Amino acid sequence: MSTTPLPTKKIKMSSSTSRSGMIGATRVFALWKSNAQYYSGVVYSQADGADPRYLIRFDDDTEDTVDLPNIRQCILYEGDGVFLNQYNCKGRVTEVSGESLTVQARNKEPYRLTVSDIRIAAATVRNDWNDRKLTVDQIIPAVRPKYLVETPSKNSLASAGTAVSGSKQKMLSGVGLVVTLSPNNVEWEARKSEVMTAIKSKGGVVLEDWSDIFHLEGKVELSGRRWVARKEDVTLRRNFENVFLISDAYHQKPKYLIALALGIPCISAEWLVNEVSTWQWYLLPAGFSTQLHYRMSQLVNLDWGDEDRHLDRIMHNTAPPKIFMDLSILYVSTDFVAQVKNGRKAKTDAMLAQEANRTIPRILLCMGAKRVEAVASATDASQKPQKFDYVVVKEPHEVAQFSTKGTTCVHFKWVKDCLFSGRLLPHDFDYSA
Repeated sequence: MSTTPLPTKKIKMSSSTSRSGMIGATRVFALWKSNAQYYSGVVYSQADGADPRYLIRFDDDTEDTVDLPNIRQCILYEGDGVFLNQYNCKGRVTEVSGESLTVQARNKEPYRLTVSDIRIAAATVRNDWNDRKLTVDQIIPAVRPKYLVETPSKNSLASAGTAVSGSKQKMLSGVGLVVTLSPNNVEWEARKSEVMTAIKSKGGVVLEDWSDIFHLEGKVELSGRRWVARKEDVTLRRNFENVFLISDAYHQKPKYLIALALGIPCISAEWLVNEVSTWQWYLLPAGFSTQLHYRMSQLVNLDWGDEDRHLDRIMHNTAPPKIFMDLSILYVSTDFVAQVKNGRKAKTDAMLAQEANRTIPRILLCMGAKRVEAVASATDASQKPQKFDYVVVKEPHEVAQFSTKGTTCVHFKWVKDCLFSGRLLPHDFDYSA
């Protein structure tokens, strides 16, 4: 596992001399590619090339050449989500006056800052800043000559998470964590209390399941014989600054599979007991692919959590492999029983035995499907099986019942293999060999 910190720009408080000779030049937010963040700066000159590119002199005196599509007007509005460089936390703009602004961070007093004190996640710009794009005729460079790109100085690269002395908040403040253990790991079970204590001492919140954060209930029809959920039904129930899954090892329990499908990082518990804030060092494998015969890595956004409203947009996270993107799926299993809420959730042995079967349709939904139906019998589906893009059954031997009916039928072992591999795999692989 690599132990090299992810490079991040370290923004200094800008001085009056850093902008000398640049009066009248266009002020912008521009992309710093090494950590996918936008920082404030000045358009210094136009670079060579057919496509419009500009040398940006950032407010910390570093420079880089940036393509026009990755440049935005240096304008902030009330409600914009930003990241406070020195305080290592996210906040929301509450007041703007020129390049001065007030930012309200979670559980903190408002901060009075300038644009050089903040950065914007690239995904936030992509989703919310299209009204601040620039055209060539709107840009005024500081100088006309074209300069080559200079390599940022060593002082411009530092490990993430620099905080002002005395203002450092707890490592997991505002973070929700779902904890799950690999099967039959008796030795690690004894460490569970240590992990829980570490979460609480670092300011985190322990969550029982992903349903504590997202609405995954779907809708029960036909007196409980059919369960239906749509992509747009998955909404945010409870917001956090960020969420992670914590485990001792990779495995195939439902909580782990849902996290993989949603693109939520699955992190080793060692991250909690070690005094290291960089979670990227502790990413667990996605799983072992039976077809590829490899242990595969997770496909996650390494800047996970920096984007404004990233949990609210969880179903539009494009980092994980959405192999069922916008498809209709029918899950058929004779063991399937839709969970019907009746007061508090019952904890009978019978209901616990059905937990995995109720979770499979939710995993399919989190893998990008626009609509998922789950039934015990295909006769309870809303339409014929061949009308669905995929029919999913639990075990390989069940596929044969749909093979002569013009239906694309796959089993859940194949689905998991695709999830681990990050791609569609051949349907005809023999999983019994």
